[in-house]
Amino acid sequence: MDLDSTPLARPAAAHNPSSPSWQGGKAIRLRPSRWLVSNQTNHWLKISCPHGTILCLSPLERDREVSLNELRVFRLEDHERAGDVSLLPKAFHQEHMLLSIFSTGCGLATLCGLCGLVLEVLQRLKLIKSAPGRVFLVVAATLLLGSLLLGGLVDYLRAKEGIPRTLLNWTHKQLDRLLLFVICTLVPAIVLFSADHIQDHVRQVISSPLTADRTSLCIVVGRLLQLVFITLFSVFPALLFFAFDRERLGTLREKFTAQLFRFDPSVKSKRDISARYGRQMDEVYGPERHNGTVRYLPSRRSPLFVASLMLALGWTLTFLSTDVPPDSSGGTDLLAYFVPRPHPLTFGFLGAYFYSLNTLFRGYARRDLQPKTYSHITIRIFLVMILTWVLEELWALPVMERLQEQHMLHALVFLVGIVPETGLVLIQETVRSSAKVFKRVLRFQSAPIIDQHAPLTSLDGIDLYDRARLQDEGVTNIEGLAHHDLVELMLQTRIPAPQLLDWADQAILHLHTNVSGRNEEPPRMLDTLRQYGIRTATDLLDAHEKAVHRHEEVAFLSILSPCEMQGALRMQTLLDAIHNEEWIDNLRCWRKPYAFQVRQLKPPAQSANPPEAEKAPPARGRGTRKYEPMLTTVST
Repeated sequence: MDLDSTPLARPAAAHNPSSPSWQGGKAIRLRPSRWLVSNQTNHWLKISCPHGTILCLSPLERDREVSLNELRVFRLEDHERAGDVSLLPKAFHQEHMLLSIFSTGCGLATLCGLCGLVLEVLQRLKLIKSAPGRVFLVVAATLLLGSLLLGGLVDYLRAKEGIPRTLLNWTHKQLDRLLLFVICTLVPAIVLFSADHIQDHVRQVISSPLTADRTSLCIVVGRLLQLVFITLFSVFPALLFFAFDRERLGTLREKFTAQLFRFDPSVKSKRDISARYGRQMDEVYGPERHNGTVRYLPSRRSPLFVASLMLALGWTLTFLSTDVPPDSSGGTDLLAYFVPRPHPLTFGFLGAYFYSLNTLFRGYARRDLQPKTYSHITIRIFLVMILTWVLEELWALPVMERLQEQHMLHALVFLVGIVPETGLVLIQETVRSSAKVFKRVLRFQSAPIIDQHAPLTSLDGIDLYDRARLQDEGVTNIEGLAHHDLVELMLQTRIPAPQLLDWADQAILHLHTNVSGRNEEPPRMLDTLRQYGIRTATDLLDAHEKAVHRHEEVAFLSILSPCEMQGALRMQTLLDAIHNEEWIDNLRCWRKPYAFQVRQLKPPAQSANPPEAEKAPPARGRGTRKYEPMLTTVST
């Protein structure tokens, strides 16, 4: 049967305030003829209509296109009110084309504006006689005006804020980028060209660029190359944040929703997820709009600017050198401008920058770049500076007389920039071995500078950078990971959910079997379980259930001790303790094979007077039939 041949009727959503076509007490300007229906559950949905036709939706399927007649025949708006499906009007085809033109126009306007400004400055400095700088500025203004008009048209089609909001957002983004380049360029330029002899060479080259001597020209070119490299090295980490793919936040939200269906057995539909975790998801991904798009929440950009300023100053001090050796031709060796200064602070900064690049790249690959990452970089630079100063003082002690070479100190502070705990351990051991007074205080394990109890790196798969990312969220050891809010960690860190939940599963078992309490003694229970292939808490519970099913429970309970009675008691106590853990049921639900269900949704019966029926619904078993979905389990 052709559904499009049925008579066209106005759907009930036209007067239903809860439907997407009714917003703010008035209907949408245009009633679209095509709609997008999405499955809000993790079950197969079979929606039948009185004509015998069935509409099948796969679990969490999005944007199945239906016509206006299909919307009426399948009574999809009734199923939407029940929370099984969601309905959205299909976007205009012209919207995507206008968005592309808007982005291209803004980019060309920015490029033409920068070219025009550069040409005008060069012309005012009389370095060039005539240049079409004003032409570029006029073209940039024209492109910008046209792009803003297109942006306003797109906002009008989307029924959003309009042209003023578009202009404000675009201006805010451009000012952020301009401020970033000013910080990373102006500060190093002031430092590099502040010396008197540098200014003399610059005046000589600008006044007579063709007749200037070779030495002045090489010095000016060398400083300019330094400025270019310092700007590039300083602005690159922040550019990763601006180039971060934020248009896929909707995809990340849908992926996290699918993971919650598997992790939390108590949620049955997206409505349940929104009621329980909606506020947390909005804080991370931004609120979801009525048209299915996601609006990214504006965040504070000040950590980016502070981190960029620290990197610019660090690279300036690294390349800053007043004594540049001449080459054989009587000029200046340009490569000498890119040799770092032989100072401990320089190599400590290089180690911190090495660590920062690796951290930012991993965050960029995981789509996990946040302003707190740049705050962590700034704090690490400060810590490395303090540790470097202390290590310089310790390097002059008699106990360090065998390591008086500065090259060893430079290599050490570079490692301290990557792992600051290395410097703390060295300081602790040096103080213990050189001062008898402090020996009496620090010789016991009860007063360690660094507490190595249950570090996160004891778990399989956690390296230095993963440990630092978890520490940003307040997880500093195994106990913190086992008892932290796992849903919050999945949202904030964006570490792959199978990997993060496996770490939490390991942490629970490690917490209950590491009976020694310190790493100096081997955890015997954990080693014994590892010999049987048990590495997580859910592995232990599953192995126990299978042993009970095979009638081998007595042998299983005695694997921890040769004495059958003692081993059974220890294993049973361990199982009881693990069963009391907060997240163990969710982890077991995650580990189980997933089975889909098929829900057959029957439409409610037609009522002769729908408004009265809505006001006074009939009792069960009489009058209008109640909406009751049917469940059929399908094994996969």
